[in-house]
Amino acid sequence: MFSRKRRTRRERLRLLAMASLGAMRLAVDAWIEQDGKRPLAKYIQDAFKNLKAEI
Repeated sequence: MFSRKRRTRRERLRLLAMASLGAMRLAVDAWIEQDGKRPLAKYIQDAFKNLKAEI
C-alpha cells in the first residue's frame, strides 16, 4: 500500500501533529488558569519554545 519511506514520513508527521496539539492544549489550559492575563499567543509561543527545548 504505502512504501516504507512514505509510511515512515507519515508516522513522523503524525507524531509532530500530536506533539503540536499537546503543546496547544497546555497553552490554552495555562491561559485559562491564569484568567487570560497575557495574550493566548504568548502562551502558545512559550509552549512551543518549551517543546523545542526538550526535543
